[in-house]
Amino acid sequence: MKNYFNWFLLLMSFQVGAVKLNNNDLGEVLLLPYYTVNNGLNTLVSISNTTILPKAVKINIREGLNGYVVLSYNVYLDGNDSWAFALAEVSGESTELATAQQFTSDNSCAPFVSKSTSELFVADYLVDGPQDMQRAREGFIEVIEMGVVEQDDIKRDITDGAFRGDLTACNRLQQRWEAGGIWHEESGGDPNTGLGPATGGLVAQLDLINVTDGINYSIPYKALGDFFADDQVAHEPPMDADLSLDAAQPIAQINANGALRSITYDNGYDAVSALLMSDELVSVYGLDYIVAGQTDIIFTQPTRRFYISELGQNPTAPYTTPAPRLFCNEENYGGTILNSVVFNRESRGFGTGLICTGQSIPAICGSVFVQSLGLESAFESPRVTASNNWDFLYAGGDGTFENGFVQTRFNNTLPLVGLDAETTESVQINGLPVMGFSLIKFTNAGAVEGLLAQYGGAHESSSRFSIVMGDVIPEVGTSNTQIPVCE
Repeated sequence: MKNYFNWFLLLMSFQVGAVKLNNNDLGEVLLLPYYTVNNGLNTLVSISNTTILPKAVKINIREGLNGYVVLSYNVYLDGNDSWAFALAEVSGESTELATAQQFTSDNSCAPFVSKSTSELFVADYLVDGPQDMQRAREGFIEVIEMGVVEQDDIKRDITDGAFRGDLTACNRLQQRWEAGGIWHEESGGDPNTGLGPATGGLVAQLDLINVTDGINYSIPYKALGDFFADDQVAHEPPMDADLSLDAAQPIAQINANGALRSITYDNGYDAVSALLMSDELVSVYGLDYIVAGQTDIIFTQPTRRFYISELGQNPTAPYTTPAPRLFCNEENYGGTILNSVVFNRESRGFGTGLICTGQSIPAICGSVFVQSLGLESAFESPRVTASNNWDFLYAGGDGTFENGFVQTRFNNTLPLVGLDAETTESVQINGLPVMGFSLIKFTNAGAVEGLLAQYGGAHESSSRFSIVMGDVIPEVGTSNTQIPVCE
């Protein structure tokens, strides 16, 4: 009997589906870690359907402090179709009114989205913290495939809109969401009518462009596959921003020491977090004097809001009580202590895990956070991004640290705990669910007379994570994460 039971468990383990990271940048869900309209930067986004199947796609643009939605809508992509838009700043009478807006002239059907004018970001979902829209000037973007369109008349409208720019076809698509339409629930409709489960194949292009400086930064992103459980359709109304990362199936497929494991969790956002967990990030930088090097490191935590309630209170694992600090206050939704060590290209390390003034502890604050690097000890605001949620990282001033990499570890965290789907053994992943990358800018003032040569690049941070198998009592912090002594 025992042998039959073991064979049953083995069979079930092969049948378990799990959300996973796709290394080919194609997926059902795309996590775009950063947009900004600060410092003269515009953000350009293109979402493409690389399959022949028409798809319904949800786009959530989320501000950077706590990941609240500032713009959410649906777009319907035909086979091999793309949706492109730009984000730019809105000039206000005061900085509190200066926000962001979306521009697009794309033919693809996006019900209730204005294409003739800009689409302003809104504060409808800002339930706490700063109420001015300055916070919406930077953040991150979720792209979620809700399902494949299978019904012929809906498919024809999507095709006519995308390839012929037929406004009447897009209007018919929008009317399906209005009173009396087949997707309007209050009228007895069903949003999933005419759709089948998501199949993946979405790809993105994310660029930050500074027109004045002539610089383009191509930003790396994450693609998730098998996000939904089999046969699930999640077609939500265009004005509904509730569809998010918590809709994932509560099983994550991770590579643990070279072996693929399916880990089960209590909810979907834990599964997504498991895929993003990092105990350590390694980010390159360039501060070369001869080309006026500038570097900002961006940290994005797309699931953070699920673990910390309003204004950074009542955190749950992997987060602990937010670190109080000078630049990580309640309005920034608290933070997690960092331990950063800067290494130059000659393998010398400069520990900056503590600032010796006694004023603050380095921390990563809010959902999107920027670290500005400099060779002088005085605080410098981020020169590439001009972020409002930032900290300064001193990279050493003896002239040997103009370039190299930053090793960042996260202190005072708790393991994210799940169960191995095959063995039911406890699995603890250490770190934080975070995405990181560097933006580096160089200016060659010694170029040919009359020519100001400027260059920029985006470099994804390398990531390490650690796993503990078995029923070990979780402890705050990890064995390889120590705060250095301040000398």
